[in-house]
Amino acid sequence: RGVAMAGAPSFYPSDARLRSHERPHATRDHAVALLHQTPALSFIIRPGTGPQQPVVVTYVKKSGQIVHHRIFRNPSGYYYAQGSDDTFPNMYDLLLSKGFLTSDARGGAPGGFG
Repeated sequence: RGVAMAGAPSFYPSDARLRSHERPHATRDHAVALLHQTPALSFIIRPGTGPQQPVVVTYVKKSGQIVHHRIFRNPSGYYYAQGSDDTFPNMYDLLLSKGFLTSDARGGAPGGFG
């Protein structure tokens, strides 16, 4: 399973396949600075800003705009993106389904959140 990401909500267990994208202490502004002038679909996983806030995926859209998308975990333990009914057993599968990752985790596939 993994260890909880330090500084992140306890429901986010660190995943070795995503470790290079995890930024447990990144703020919204820091995330934007980290992703400035990076390729489309570059992303980081960071904690939300309050006790009820979910994990956030901050990413670069194809247009170059940097956006923030909340990820929640339901009572059954499945992850889902804000505004979506699709659920996934882990963050890796959610990000894979949205096109942020290829099956070998190198990334770069077209996609993103709606």
